Amino acid sequence: RNRLLNYRPTKKSIALRVPDAARLEQGLFDGDAFRILPETDATTPAGVEADFDRGRLTSVLPDRDLERRLTHIYRAARSSLQEGGANTLYLAVGFLVWHETPTSPVERRAPVLLYPLTMTRRSLAEGSRGYRLELADDEPQVNVTLLQKLEADFDLRVEGLETPSPEEGTPDAGALLDALRQAIRPMARWHVTSEVTLGLFSFTKYLMWVDLERRREA
Repeated sequence: RNRLLNYRPTKKSIALRVPDAARLEQGLFDGDAFRILPETDATTPAGVEADFDRGRLTSVLPDRDLERRLTHIYRAARSSLQEGGANTLYLAVGFLVWHETPTSPVERRAPVLLYPLTMTRRSLAEGSRGYRLELADDEPQVNVTLLQKLEADFDLRVEGLETPSPEEGTPDAGALLDALRQAIRPMARWHVTSEVTLGLFSFTKYLMWVDLERRREA
């Protein structure tokens, strides 16, 4: 049930067509704000690239569905921040596609890198185009829930998958995803994608697990 280990698309997420995750990452760290556009019959790879150069991210949703989804995410993220004091809005970059056993027919998906975002709504009249996404003040992070799962259940320790400190500079998404690809080479049917998704993710379960592990004897 943990979306950080078994992610499934819901009304709390939006898949994005991003031609270059590294450029998106750099744009966020440079302070750029991005809008999200709907998919249309006229959407082409060249158009996606051109919009990306202008700070516009193309979704896989038509306009009406995109507006509803953005509104739902905006309200849920704001509610979480106001009521729990925690930001749950992230841009997930890269997914590990994994199976619980060598013969399991069920494909699981887990986000790898998570970039905290802030979402603002400039105008109701603009619909989906009225929302802006920017990098939040919190630090980007690797999915620590996934790393613990890999080590505890599969004896896999991923070297080189640590996000740098602010003094060390911005994370290199490509290098981090390659580190994970190297670590999972012994695992049949596992692979890492470069997909990008906007969604709501919570680390509450991981923090609870850490607390229980520390107090296991008690």
